[in-house]
Amino acid sequence: MLFALATTAAFAQRHTAQPFSNPADWQYVASEHFDVFFSRDQEASAQTVARFAELSRYEIGSLFDYKPEERFTLVYAANAFELVHTNFTPNFIRERKSGYFELPRREAVVVDPGNRKGLYQEVKKQVATLILSEFSHNNRLSSVMQSHLLLHNPQWFVEGLAAYIASGWTFEDEMWIQSIRKEDILDLALEGDTHLNEVVRKSIWHYIVYEYGEQKISEIIYLVNIAHSVESGIISVLGITLNTLTDRWREFVIARASRQAEGRMEISQLPELHDVPLRSPDERITAYAYHPATAMLAVYLEKDGQHRLWFYNKDTETYQPTGLSFGVGSIIAERLRFEAPLAWSPDGKTLAAVAYKHPRLQLVYVDVESKKTTALPLGSEVQRINSMSWSHDGARLVFSALVNGQVDLYTTASMEAELEALTQDIYDELDPSWSLNDQFIFFSSNRQTEQADELPHSFERDYDLFALEHAVNETRQLTQTPAVNERFPYPVDDVRLNYLSDESGIANLYSLHIFDKNSSPVSNLSQSIESLAATADFLTFASPIWGKLQLFIIPNERMKAARPPSKTLLRLDYNTAYQRKLEERQLANQYAEQEEPARPAETTPAQEKEQPPKAEEEEKEKPPVRYYLFDEGTEPYEVRKPEKDAFERLPEPVSVNNSVFADEPKPLYEDIAVEGSQRAATRWAADYLALNIDYDPVARYGLNLGMGLSDLLNHHRLEVEINPYFNLKNGDARLRYTYMRHRIDAYAEAGFAFRHFRRENFLGGGDSLIFRYNRTYLKAGARYPLTAYLSVGLEGQYHLLERKDLKIIRPVLLNDNDQAVSAHAYALFDNSRQQEGYYYKGMQAMFSLNSYYSLNQSDFAFHTASLNLVHYQELHQRIVLATRLRSAFSFGPESQKQQFYMGGLDDWITSVFFENGIRRPLRSSTLNSGLYPFHFQEFLTPMHGFLFSTREGTKYVLANFEVRFPISRMARRTLQSGGLYNLEIIPFFDAGTVWRRGNPFSQKNPTDTQIVGSPPITVQLQTLKSPFLFGFGTGFRVFLMGYSLRVDAGWGIDDNSLRAPVISTTLSKRF
Repeated sequence: MLFALATTAAFAQRHTAQPFSNPADWQYVASEHFDVFFSRDQEASAQTVARFAELSRYEIGSLFDYKPEERFTLVYAANAFELVHTNFTPNFIRERKSGYFELPRREAVVVDPGNRKGLYQEVKKQVATLILSEFSHNNRLSSVMQSHLLLHNPQWFVEGLAAYIASGWTFEDEMWIQSIRKEDILDLALEGDTHLNEVVRKSIWHYIVYEYGEQKISEIIYLVNIAHSVESGIISVLGITLNTLTDRWREFVIARASRQAEGRMEISQLPELHDVPLRSPDERITAYAYHPATAMLAVYLEKDGQHRLWFYNKDTETYQPTGLSFGVGSIIAERLRFEAPLAWSPDGKTLAAVAYKHPRLQLVYVDVESKKTTALPLGSEVQRINSMSWSHDGARLVFSALVNGQVDLYTTASMEAELEALTQDIYDELDPSWSLNDQFIFFSSNRQTEQADELPHSFERDYDLFALEHAVNETRQLTQTPAVNERFPYPVDDVRLNYLSDESGIANLYSLHIFDKNSSPVSNLSQSIESLAATADFLTFASPIWGKLQLFIIPNERMKAARPPSKTLLRLDYNTAYQRKLEERQLANQYAEQEEPARPAETTPAQEKEQPPKAEEEEKEKPPVRYYLFDEGTEPYEVRKPEKDAFERLPEPVSVNNSVFADEPKPLYEDIAVEGSQRAATRWAADYLALNIDYDPVARYGLNLGMGLSDLLNHHRLEVEINPYFNLKNGDARLRYTYMRHRIDAYAEAGFAFRHFRRENFLGGGDSLIFRYNRTYLKAGARYPLTAYLSVGLEGQYHLLERKDLKIIRPVLLNDNDQAVSAHAYALFDNSRQQEGYYYKGMQAMFSLNSYYSLNQSDFAFHTASLNLVHYQELHQRIVLATRLRSAFSFGPESQKQQFYMGGLDDWITSVFFENGIRRPLRSSTLNSGLYPFHFQEFLTPMHGFLFSTREGTKYVLANFEVRFPISRMARRTLQSGGLYNLEIIPFFDAGTVWRRGNPFSQKNPTDTQIVGSPPITVQLQTLKSPFLFGFGTGFRVFLMGYSLRVDAGWGIDDNSLRAPVISTTLSKRF
């Protein structure tokens, strides 16, 4: 039994290991309300993040009308792979365990998207998430537990709101929302962790703000927190139910998408269009470049965090591997986008590619014919390469790179990797490309003028086009279009260049005359172009289709618009909002001028004498002006002149509600103080609590109480667990520490367990046995991850075992004790995936070998080899086929082997049978009461329809099959996702056998032996009995108020005989 607990613990800890060495030497910078942790030489970026966080805190607090009280921590990484390679592990419980409550941590991870504008939005999103968590849980443990039990905030509510607050509703969001199937909108809002899921969740808040106003956000948050119900909060504020909100939101999204497509050309209608197929549906395009002379496309495809470079032949529609790959299969790497740009040399013989090999980015040159690669490491200060372009003479490359927290232009000679800076400012310089004569470098930037004037709020501006004359390093502006983004410029000839613009609301291709700066649309597609790469003859572009980026290749001359594009509703909204913003700014400036009139210049006494009479003195010398009012039929009467301000004073501009920050001035970026870097110290915080009803076949009912603590970077973890049982005769306790800073994860654990066991002799006559078993153990081990999915481990244990006979009237007490050591080696593979605590695809496999040796008995030892395979296959709409195969063989002398007992279920809270008129949960007479067999026994579950310990032996095979139908998911029509959201109906089938000698069909096994009679006369009969047990039936499971409740009706088949059905209730989330 305790051996099973140890094996389960090792299986549960599988996600903490990371297959990387060289842990970062973490440091942090501090602002007034934030600590920003960083690694390597990233202090400049960390300071920028701290300032962005202070700005975000003020803006979000003003929006929520709530002043945050906590101090928050942000962990900064330049890219996803750097975050993974620092051995940082986010805190999360992989499977939603029954009775496990995650505690809110005042920390968040910020991964740099590669530009200043995107970084500000990412920081703001994470700060919004932290403030929402603080507001909901109120910094009290009681509030946390109450929220877990009563309030289920779906992902669309928290994640969608945080993302909307960070960036509002953008043209990129409109592009993605238009690309999805309308019948998939609800599913994407409720389940998933991709960028597309985030966009769909944002659209819900976009609709709420569009229809009801921004002020409703704080009201909804407040009332949801008070009522502990999203539905109640929506009804109270908006006056509609969630069903109505769902219907109106979907109609809103579909109607806008339909109107947006009117009068535009579908991508599929383009002539001579070539659709590039992906190798598999699970792959994602991260970068591409079309060959300048042949029909070959170089493309980076990402799957499970691994980026691989392929050559695609447009004519044969086949892929050819190049051998270049990088990345790691990590949950973090999969969820965060990482772009590694590509660029062809003018002659097409060499491909320049960016790859990541810890701890640096690499510039890799790939020879097309030989596939030989030359990898050159970039400087440690280079944090990210956004894009690059090869000059037409083949001499140099130009890059947009994130270096020391700034995105600037850099250049290097061909076949080299020494970067030379072309710009040095705080603005984003993106998408560089060479002019045909290599005299100019065209790029997009969010600077306002041709000269970088170091204005601090560049992160709020949109992108215009610029030209940098390479020889003299002078820049001139080509476009000046506020509220419009122009990206990806490339030359068409000596006087024209093409680029992407969202001027109409949909990113399409435009043409610009470089000298007179006149622009005109080239394409008028109904779906936005996400990115592009051009050669002299062909244009390759990416556009989202059905929620995934798809590549297209088309001749340049075929990309023509039949009619000029009209503006979308979002573009009209943007233009109106921008015009209103300009008017408010002008109004504010005029108001400021009236409040603070200009001071007159200081004059000398001599000058004062020469001054002409003041206007006020001249006014006094004039006769007063009288005002009269004439009305028909009355005498005129005099009225007083109104005060001047009554006519000329302008209304005050509308300002954000900042009443909660009355004692804090609005922070300005340039004035925010950030302390210098300090070495990061270990900071501990609790990350989960466990409170559950536990059931043990021997100890019966009890509680499972536990807590987990870890440091900020999860390099250290401490777990404590106590299991007091209600009969006060049994209990468990364990304390575990894990060190995860390096590639090898080391751990140590100490534990104690005691059991009270009464073994009845049901053969008649004889005496019952009453024992108390005590076990104290110490163990230490290490786990070495070979890859992100495969790891090996080794641990050693010391055991102090004791059996005490409590039947004191017995003439000879059957006390026993011993000391033992054991070794446990295992290999573990796990690439399973889960959503909201439920597995839906992937496999878990574990092979282990255990050896136990007595310290007091030199000839006592036993060994056990075990295999555990679990596989999840998604069939349709989250219908999952879950299969499990377990097997173990114990070796050694027959009396020393490990004991296995088949039957029953995990955490079976109604595990009571009436057998032969006796009420009991298991046949205690079948349990071996020996010192070693009892301490290391294992119960084999699930086997529906049978008692615990129905069959016993030293070898077993057990297979389980379940088809999990998520009824509430399949039938849902609303954004509601409360307790019944997780309702599943689960048909199941179990099959297993356990035996001692030979094979399962051997007649020497106890299943074929029957003893009749009573002492002193007994008879042993040998019978031919089926060695297999079968269980089948169906049940339902629901996750409600933090607990997983499952009710099954199962029938057992023993020796080809159908048993009576057994209704079982369990609280386990295990298989």
